[in-house]
Amino acid sequence: MIENEANELILKKLESLEKRMNDLDNKIAEVKNADSRSHGELAKDANSREYITSCILERFDFDKCAKVMKFLEWTWAYAENRIPTADEIRDLARTIFAHAWGDLSNQPFDEDGWREGKISTGGFEVCVYEGDESNDNKRFATLKFIVEDMSNE
Repeated sequence: MIENEANELILKKLESLEKRMNDLDNKIAEVKNADSRSHGELAKDANSREYITSCILERFDFDKCAKVMKFLEWTWAYAENRIPTADEIRDLARTIFAHAWGDLSNQPFDEDGWREGKISTGGFEVCVYEGDESNDNKRFATLKFIVEDMSNE
């Protein structure tokens, strides 16, 4: 009798695990489909400023930034001197990217054939880079949310 109950319990656990694995597989498939749909036309030019910005903004954890800001009681003037929401944080990051890319064309290429546009505000640091013809005109970018930083300069 006890052995039958134990076997039934094991079967129920296995069924539960199988269901959870199927659910995870479905979620992974949804994410892959969402990525391919969201980039749509932009995916045709993976070196475009829009595509690079879109990829970074879609993968950056703005909810984590909002949690940190709430914990630190970090307010923004942009958000009427209150703690911004994750959507407001994302909007500011998008705006900073637009300004950084716009400023990039005013920057000279260095001796290695690269130029950099960099803007920091609200805890964010956005750096965008563009290579000259010797670097196949490649572009890349970084987005950082900085809580603390130290330098001796």
